[in-house]
Amino acid sequence: MKKWFRRDSSAMERLSSLTDLMVLSILWLLCCLPVVTIGASTAAMYSVTFEMSRGDYGNTASRFFAAFRSSFKSGTMVLLLSALPVVFSTLLLLSMFSDIYPDAYVIKALLSGPAIAILLTQGYLFPLVSQFECGCLTAYKQSFLLMAGNLLISLLIALIRVLPLLLTLFFPVLFLRTFFLWLLFGPALSARIITIFLKKVFRPLRQEEAGTENAEEDSP
Repeated sequence: MKKWFRRDSSAMERLSSLTDLMVLSILWLLCCLPVVTIGASTAAMYSVTFEMSRGDYGNTASRFFAAFRSSFKSGTMVLLLSALPVVFSTLLLLSMFSDIYPDAYVIKALLSGPAIAILLTQGYLFPLVSQFECGCLTAYKQSFLLMAGNLLISLLIALIRVLPLLLTLFFPVLFLRTFFLWLLFGPALSARIITIFLKKVFRPLRQEEAGTENAEEDSP
């Protein structure tokens, strides 16, 4: 029994990981309350989960706020730039399953492809901003290319992101019963799982970035 409560035991490591995820979720939720800071808060959350994926576990709160400050400008700009396309794409896809403008079905069907692409691209934006220094337009371009080149992973990421919505629609009672647990663990746990997929996707970008840095160091 005593070995379970040793700091280096597997049980304590799992408990510590769950605690870190809970703290990270709470910090993300609190920092999203001003709404305009959702972008910076999300980028900071991904910054911490990427560190976790590398086995770097430290003070979750201090790392989150350090990442929040460093990504505040880029995360906020990406949020503002993506807000209108996301709202438009979401409304367009919802209209496909409603009786709104039934005569415009063909037009809505033609626009549904770009709308889906826009929504899938969102899954890469904030993780990308959290890991690489790039402008908003560059982040969008790179996110789109990553989405197009990794469609299966893009769909899995989208599924993870909309899971709470799906539970609400199809299993409302279950979602209400587990809502408090989702608040405590859901946001960070989702980001942590998405990070597992994105580590492989981001590998070529990291190699390219490392090659650029080495070339700059070798130049006279």
